[in-house]
Amino acid sequence: MSKRAVVAAVAVVAFLCVACVQDDPPPTPPSLSDLFAAAERGDAEAQYRLGDMYRYGVSVPEDYAEAVRWYLTAAEQGHAAAQYQVGLSSGSLVWDFETSDERQAFAQRWYRRAAEQGHADAQYGLGFAKDLADDWPEAQRWYRRAAEQGHAQAQFQLGDAYMLGNEYMDGGFHAEAFRWYSRAAAQGDATARYRLAFLYRRGDGVPRDALKAWRLYHSLAEASEEHSAVALFQQGLMNYHGEHNVSMGKTAAAARFHRAAEAGHAEAAYRLGLMLYNGEVHYHTYGDDGHTYRRRGEVEYDTGDDPENKAQARRWFRRAAASAGKAWIMYHASQRSQELFPTYPRISVEAQYRLGLMIYRGEGGSQSPALAASWYCAAADNGHSEAQASLGALYSSGLGVPEDLVRAYFWISVSGVEKAQDAMDSLARRMTLQQLAQAQEGSWSSLADCEAFGEARPPRVGRPGRFTPVWTGR
Repeated sequence: MSKRAVVAAVAVVAFLCVACVQDDPPPTPPSLSDLFAAAERGDAEAQYRLGDMYRYGVSVPEDYAEAVRWYLTAAEQGHAAAQYQVGLSSGSLVWDFETSDERQAFAQRWYRRAAEQGHADAQYGLGFAKDLADDWPEAQRWYRRAAEQGHAQAQFQLGDAYMLGNEYMDGGFHAEAFRWYSRAAAQGDATARYRLAFLYRRGDGVPRDALKAWRLYHSLAEASEEHSAVALFQQGLMNYHGEHNVSMGKTAAAARFHRAAEAGHAEAAYRLGLMLYNGEVHYHTYGDDGHTYRRRGEVEYDTGDDPENKAQARRWFRRAAASAGKAWIMYHASQRSQELFPTYPRISVEAQYRLGLMIYRGEGGSQSPALAASWYCAAADNGHSEAQASLGALYSSGLGVPEDLVRAYFWISVSGVEKAQDAMDSLARRMTLQQLAQAQEGSWSSLADCEAFGEARPPRVGRPGRFTPVWTGR
């Protein structure tokens, strides 16, 4: 037999062997009755699988209490995944804990059993519980063990610790933060990609590379609903400032601010309003005007001023101002929110003031001192010094609001703006001694009452302390 024939014969045999292997049927999964029988005999894996089936309602009625019963049975035999599920169940109504401390102790006990067997989710869960309990050294130990196994959330938490710091360690270790963010981002963690873009943009812990930052923002804008608005906004800022090799100008910035604002980003709405108000750009909506390459209703921005700019600016200031309550909640929800939306509260407050100013002047729409007073009051209640002074002036003159010298004096004294003392001295000459004492000794809750504006009263971000504005810049 020739050498070629031998090779051909070997190839045929190999193919047939592979075909035989591929044709072998997969192992038959155990029937439900077999699974129950194995579980009753003490098979921990079968008990765990039954827990999963009851949890998700697969082949049996969905019953979380029954799921936890099987998880606990397997967990008591040392099944790591079942131990993790028992720890996870501590937040459900299956257990009747008298205090939250009991609940936490129960969860941590089972997380630890699974974590010590190398279960990455349990290691992260235990680290997170220790983090909430302000035990960072222990939290870091478990985060690191989970992160080394590829747990993306643990990797992100370590990156945040190295970048932002906490009461146990200083931040600013950008190279180490970059390493952990990169590992989390490689597994699809969107917030880690946002952090990486920030580091590339600033050149912290890695050579500055605006193009890489831009691409990361772009991937977030296209793929992550949670991060699309903030990613578009950051791209808009890069356009506006012509950062490094990203310099598509103000029209591109406005277009991205527009998209971010439509997605609910308050600062994007404010900045777009500011650009329109200052005449940096204007936009128009395409219709049946010969621009066949544009869809009807599509928006495009051009450079220059336009008679409609003020009306459009007023619209976007209103959008940003109305986001104040949501902005405050998002900002205080977590440290991650504060990183994603660092300027939300003050920008929304600034939008409240600017909207009130435009309405007071009649710019971009009808003039209404009463409506202007309502927006002034919203911004003033949130600590905006110029809004406080403006509201005081309205109370002093009785324009848009009933004349009230006590409230006028109060708001102007709180504002601390230039020439506030001159205005207070002028008011004092019009006031009785009783009114002056009431204004000087009155509490914030008694005099800073914007509820008087009724349904027109805009949302409040958060009330500062007496004579302590939360933000006093423009």
